[in-house]
Order: sequence, then structure tokens, then C-alpha cells
Amino acid sequence: MSGDVSEPASHDLANGETAVSVETTSPIPLHYQLANVLQARIHSGDYPPGSLLGTEKDLAIAFGVSRITVQKALDALHQEGLIDRQRARGTFVARSLRPRRPVQRHGFLEDLLLLVERGRTVELEHAEIPASPEIAKRLGIAAGTPMIRIRRLRVPIKQGPTTWVINYLPQDVGRRFDLDQLRSQSIVRLIDQSPGLRLGMGQETVTAQAADEEVGARLGVAPGTPVMFTERELQTGTGRTVDLAHLYSLNNHYSVRLSRLQR
Repeated sequence: MSGDVSEPASHDLANGETAVSVETTSPIPLHYQLANVLQARIHSGDYPPGSLLGTEKDLAIAFGVSRITVQKALDALHQEGLIDRQRARGTFVARSLRPRRPVQRHGFLEDLLLLVERGRTVELEHAEIPASPEIAKRLGIAAGTPMIRIRRLRVPIKQGPTTWVINYLPQDVGRRFDLDQLRSQSIVRLIDQSPGLRLGMGQETVTAQAADEEVGARLGVAPGTPVMFTERELQTGTGRTVDLAHLYSLNNHYSVRLSRLQR
């Protein structure tokens, strides 16, 4: 995309927090990535109302992107009422934020690619098991076919929900990744960067559920406690489903943004 040129990033933001670098090798436009990072920090309270984000130049240096990328990201946040832009002074978090619209989403893939920067894996289980009829149907394989199941407990580095994640992958996909990769990297990014598996589309459903005994034990809550359940299905450009994920999290706030994503 014109103007989305990366530069080395090693500076702090106006509030003293070190910038999370955006993924310059990702097909996701950099201004979408930057807008998502800043939005998440505003809603989490990392950037309180009235606080200074910095000038366009500050943000460009801190995140290692061009000023036009920063301008596009700030335009999106300004349209949502999240920031105030003051000439010669910089960009400030709005003192009175507008209510969030129920659905605001740039696209879940961007959020997933950035999620790994906000949390870490503390538990990891990897197993090759026969696919149940329900999972097999979703993956487009025969019931009983060997598949890979990956179960992880993700905890936030700073703020955010603790999440119990179960990924179901076709055998040939799951066998590409070793335990070290699964502990330290996003499964979505691993799949998207694996030869022949470039992600093209997906669906996501979010509901509230009562935690069963296993989910409650993993998240440290009593069975029956309300948790946010997310089911996410990812396909390659050819339409093959390469990941079915079930995510259970203790998340009281959920905000997304939506726009069409051309890959």
C-alpha cells in the first residue's frame, strides 16, 4: 500500500510506554494494525482520557511507520470519537469518549495477528487424535481421521483476558509446527506464513456461555461462571478450512471493527 513504509522503531510514546512494532511482513495494511493497537490501549485504560498520544512524527518514529500511515490510523480513531487532534500540540485521547457501536471491526485477522503481542502461553498441550464427527465435518475430513488438537492457556502480559484456547487442525497442517513455535508465536500467523496455507477468509461467532468443569478449572472460576466463547474458522484462499478454534475467556469488554479486507 502506498505510504505504508516501515522504519526502525526504538522510541517510547508520550506516556512512556514502548511501542509494539507492527507486522511489516503481513498483508494487513499497517494503518489498520496501528489503529487496532491504539484503540485497544485506549479502551483498556493504558491511555486515559485527556492523555497525550504524541504528534504524528512521534507516533511514526515510535511504531516504525510512515507519517501517512499514522495519519490514516488517526483518521479512523478520530471518526470513532476516540481522539482529539490539536494543531501544533499533538493527538490526545478524547476526554469524553463516544459510546462504542455494537460492532466495529477492521477484521478479526488483524486482531489475531496482534494478540500474541499482548499475552503469553503458560500451558500447552499438543495431541494427535481422531476427529469427532462434528469437528471432522467442519474441517472437511472423514470422521475418525487423525487431526491435531492444540490446547493452550493464554495470560495477558499487562491487561486483558485470560483465555483457554483449543485449536483443531488437519493433520498435515498441525504437523508443520513444533512446540517451541506454538509457545512463542500466534497459530494464526504460523498458518498464514506457511507455504501453501495463506489465509483468505474466515468466520467468527461470539456468545456468552456458562463455564463447564474443564473450562472453569483452566480459568480458575467455578463451573457455571459466565465466560465469553468465541468460535473461529479460518480458510485458505482456495476455501480449505485449516483451523477451527474455540476460545473461552474472562472478558468483560469486547470491541471489534469491521471493514472489507482484500488479500
